[in-house]
Amino acid sequence: MKHALCTTILIIMVITFSLGTAFAQENHVVMKVNGATVKAGDTVKVDVILSENSNVCAGTFNITYDNTKLELISCDAGSIIENATPLVNQNYRPDTVRMGFMTLDPIKSGGVLCSISFIAIGNEGTADIQVKEVDFVDFDAKNIPVTVENGAVKIDKSTGQQGGHGGSTGDSNDAGDRGNNGDKQETPPEPADTVDILMFNDLSGYDWAKDEINYLAQKGIIRGTSNTTFSPQLNIKRADFIVLLVRMLGLTSNVDDNFSDVQPDKYYYNEIGIAKKLGLISGIGNNKFNPEESITRQDMFVIAYRVIKDKGLFEDGIDIQVLNKFDDRDLIADYAKTALATFVEHELVKGSDNRINPNQYTTRAETAVFIYRLYEYLKI
Repeated sequence: MKHALCTTILIIMVITFSLGTAFAQENHVVMKVNGATVKAGDTVKVDVILSENSNVCAGTFNITYDNTKLELISCDAGSIIENATPLVNQNYRPDTVRMGFMTLDPIKSGGVLCSISFIAIGNEGTADIQVKEVDFVDFDAKNIPVTVENGAVKIDKSTGQQGGHGGSTGDSNDAGDRGNNGDKQETPPEPADTVDILMFNDLSGYDWAKDEINYLAQKGIIRGTSNTTFSPQLNIKRADFIVLLVRMLGLTSNVDDNFSDVQPDKYYYNEIGIAKKLGLISGIGNNKFNPEESITRQDMFVIAYRVIKDKGLFEDGIDIQVLNKFDDRDLIADYAKTALATFVEHELVKGSDNRINPNQYTTRAETAVFIYRLYEYLKI
């Protein structure tokens, strides 16, 4: 009897030891948010790091930040998931980025899950950055427990010179240079708040627009297509132009309705909803806006005209005869003539080689130049 009892106790001890060893060998997955200290007005990149041997195959998580102190520029997939079908929703909520990914093989190496770039817009203080609602699974679809170590960006008082997200110094071009849309800049603007650090590295050949691009980026009005690229040659979408206008003017409204083809999970949902609520855009009919379509020059001017005129800054009764100096004036749609004439009269649109190119799609560089001129004209 005593021998049997000892044997039973020994078996229990062996089982307990084995289970304890198994639990001890279970992966301890850690997500860590790197903090930083910057000056007000600077840009800052914050990395979210995943520990080694996580065995994660798929996951989602949210990153929240203090949007009273930080202005989001972009969120990019990190090195360990850049080939893992990453999905990023930068406008999940006004203060939240949502990230998701799926890999074919378990993640073994530790490294950067994602990098988030901000402009420090607060004067001074600490802006918390937190990872929340983490849902990681392994190859067998089993949940993986995760420990999160959150971080923060400490913002010191600005020394007067803003950095990181700025433009270049000096003139943007000589008289006679022009962009693809043909808008000649006889006297290139010289933004007042330029800095000596260029954010974007793909503006070679865009001297006619680089100052405007970097100036607007510094102000948080325009964003790049990544941390270091602007993609000036790409056509701008109708949705993106609305985002720029709404952001430039600081328009706000309670969005309780939107166009049927503008989905709530899209980064431009809020801005298009604001513009619709305020009666600044009416869409293309049947409650549709066609947000992903490239925008023509004349449509860009019409939308901008409606928005600016609503603020009472343009007089009525502009003489459309001012358009007669353009050889392609007959290509201008009737609905666009007043808008174009107004912008030409106020030297916000200049054209080139006696053409205004109303039906040509607008590139991101050309849009930046036009938005900058509006910004300066309105003295926002």
